[in-house]
Amino acid sequence: MSSREQFLLNPVKKETYGDIGKDNPDVLLLCPHDADSKKFLKVYPEIVEPYQDNPKVLDDFFQLERDIGSYQLALQTAKELIKISRAKLRIDLIYVAEIPRAVIDANRVPHEDESVTNPSGVHISPIRKVFDHATHPELVKEFHAIHRSMIKKIRTALKSLLPHGVFFDVHCMNDHDPLKTDTAIKEGPSPKQLEEYIRRLTLAEFQGRKRSVNILTRFVDQPIIANEILVGNLESALNNSGITTERDHPYSYLDFSMCSHYALENPNKGTTVDFPIREISEDGQADNVSPKLDNSKIKKIARINAESIYYTIPIAKN
Repeated sequence: MSSREQFLLNPVKKETYGDIGKDNPDVLLLCPHDADSKKFLKVYPEIVEPYQDNPKVLDDFFQLERDIGSYQLALQTAKELIKISRAKLRIDLIYVAEIPRAVIDANRVPHEDESVTNPSGVHISPIRKVFDHATHPELVKEFHAIHRSMIKKIRTALKSLLPHGVFFDVHCMNDHDPLKTDTAIKEGPSPKQLEEYIRRLTLAEFQGRKRSVNILTRFVDQPIIANEILVGNLESALNNSGITTERDHPYSYLDFSMCSHYALENPNKGTTVDFPIREISEDGQADNVSPKLDNSKIKKIARINAESIYYTIPIAKN
């Protein structure tokens, strides 16, 4: 297997905890956005080359787009579930380990029409504009194949859930909504564009409304498709611990996000949760560029996640 083939054949990793003797999981934890990019960028130097004179801008972009801490939060949630269930549940953790969201976004619907745009400024294409797509069409084709493989494997994992099973999709986001301006945010492919993109998402002057923990439950103006018991358990526990929550803000389920399709395909089976980075960082960090993660905060939230999941599963109550 070549170094590039590994990303196509093994785009996601699986770790199993608890009752590993079970054929299928009671709980599926998803973590699609916390990949370490070092190995990927060594294999694909075409991405790095345009930024050789300003490597920091590329590093900052990769950090900003990474849901830093979401893997640790998902892993600790698995460990807390083992304790609470006394290892009677099988917990599968599915995560993207080495394919960075800044290049290939596992939470975007596969499509190759780059003319489609989203008025809100959120990127739609699964293949990001960090490199020049017109100059490297072979990379675009290769990355689309990797992306399709990622989606297939996550869907297969979701289908493996036991009938009473629950999925819990973990994300971490910037602390504030970006202020809307007259100029669209372009993520590349030039260093100058990337610098402006980073400025718009990190400087205080561009920060709008402060975010709460975002629990996704529905498409806009549509019935709830998330597991309402799980959502209620999580809301109550977080609020009781002094952590504010909000349903479907800043994001609800959206047509172009894969988490929305997973929820549609598995109604009443789980939810997607996005934690502001301040909730798991030492210094109340406002963005994902360089947070210092706080293990005590992560353990606290992971315990809440685990209890909320555990008391959602019918067999856990018996």
